[in-house]
Amino acid sequence: MVTLETTADVVQYLTRLGYITATIVALYLLVFFGLRLFFRRNNSDAGLVTLKVSRLPALIIAVVVILKTSLSVLVNYQIVVWIEVFLTAVAFITVTYWIGRVLDQVVFYYLKQYAEKTEAQWDDVLVPILETVVPVLVYVIGAFLALQSLGLNLTGLWVAFGGLTFVIGYALQDIIANFFGGLVLLIDTPFRFGDVIAWKRNERAVIKKVGLRLTQLYLIDQHCEAYIPNSKFEKQKILNLSRPNPNYYYTVTLKLSTEAEICRTSDIMEWVALAHPDTLGDIDSKLDLIDRYFGRAIVDENTHQKREMGRLRLLAEREANRYLSQVEELFDSLSSRIDEMESGGLDRQEIRVILEEFTAICEVIGLGVVPADRSRKQAQLEESPELHKQGSLIGNVREWCEAWTKDPDLLPEDHSNLRRAWEQRIELLVGRTNKLFQKLSNPDTDDTRLDDAVSNLYLWIQESFKTSRNEWQKPRIWTSELTLGRGQLQEKEFSAKFYVDDITLERFQRGYQGNRI
Repeated sequence: MVTLETTADVVQYLTRLGYITATIVALYLLVFFGLRLFFRRNNSDAGLVTLKVSRLPALIIAVVVILKTSLSVLVNYQIVVWIEVFLTAVAFITVTYWIGRVLDQVVFYYLKQYAEKTEAQWDDVLVPILETVVPVLVYVIGAFLALQSLGLNLTGLWVAFGGLTFVIGYALQDIIANFFGGLVLLIDTPFRFGDVIAWKRNERAVIKKVGLRLTQLYLIDQHCEAYIPNSKFEKQKILNLSRPNPNYYYTVTLKLSTEAEICRTSDIMEWVALAHPDTLGDIDSKLDLIDRYFGRAIVDENTHQKREMGRLRLLAEREANRYLSQVEELFDSLSSRIDEMESGGLDRQEIRVILEEFTAICEVIGLGVVPADRSRKQAQLEESPELHKQGSLIGNVREWCEAWTKDPDLLPEDHSNLRRAWEQRIELLVGRTNKLFQKLSNPDTDDTRLDDAVSNLYLWIQESFKTSRNEWQKPRIWTSELTLGRGQLQEKEFSAKFYVDDITLERFQRGYQGNRI
């Protein structure tokens, strides 16, 4: 507290107030103009948005500090005391509002983007729950602090709030059970948003959202949304048709007379299924059969376009698989070399050799080394347009994806969905490869475990980025004999089982393409 008894005291007080005001103004200008230029120069969207939502709260807080400082000499007046209490409450309210805005506009915005880029499923569920709960807690705490700063005794309010919480908890047992059911789904997530599942009587649905109380589903066959309490949904038996990948296993059954030759009929059914552009199987065999067997029963413009676009897609995928096989061979070679070298630790020369081989793998992937400079403390990998022009895994995967979008059966939304899905995978590939590059560049104490890091990236590429066509994916034909009854002939039942490439396409109807084969 400052008292003004002499002219010197007044001058000293005004000087002190001037210093405080000038300091606050200087800090405000430095933060909201100096930092703004810095963030613009470095293309920091997060920094710019944070400054934008902080400008008004910071200005209010600055005014509150200046006013409280200027009123500190007048505390003998009761009205001044009330004004100071009011200003303190305003400060609490402003800080609460600022925290809420930063959480909404910055923190949760970038958490959502991060969740979309990661393979983990829990963050896709956790972020929406945090986005709902955390702001409520912030505003409740801020309101209590503001009321307490006004001199209100909140002890009774806290007791009443605790009792009310008990009563509400008892009355809303189902809601609490649904909340913890959502947490169970969060901790042990069997799906991601957008996954196609089969549940109950094999009904197909798409996971839209897991909320605090309800799980939102889109029912494909009924074209409607269903809202299932979390406590009930987490007890359901769920088949995730989108995992481990969205390829769908389909079966077409034909019943023929006993005169049908088993071997010949089985071969023709396998060839017809293999000739369809949307089924999986050996690409060379599919290219050889597509002209002879696809669309022979239905000859129209759409069938012709489907055949031609399918051929282009298969050719593009074959080229992408060629680079994928090259990457896999180079990874095998690198793993063997690391196994030979790492016994007893790696010296600088051995690390340099390993890094050179890994850089060669990165070039096949389509990533070039960008040296360290002022904006980056160490070298890192980035996509190289020149390598893409020469031929690379990433470049050819994009060409394959682009050829895929020419499929006449795809809906307009499928085009953007396909591109977005593969760009996310490419981004994950770049990020994981960069992490391994940094580890190989600075192995430190992990130099005896580099083979594990290399193997982990290699396995991720095979399992989660793109797999080559496997032998077990080709169509299979199963036969059996059926007895129709006494005095009636037997029939042979032929079941063609094959994989369709992506169940999420064509409004989740691609799994029902069997009747067109």
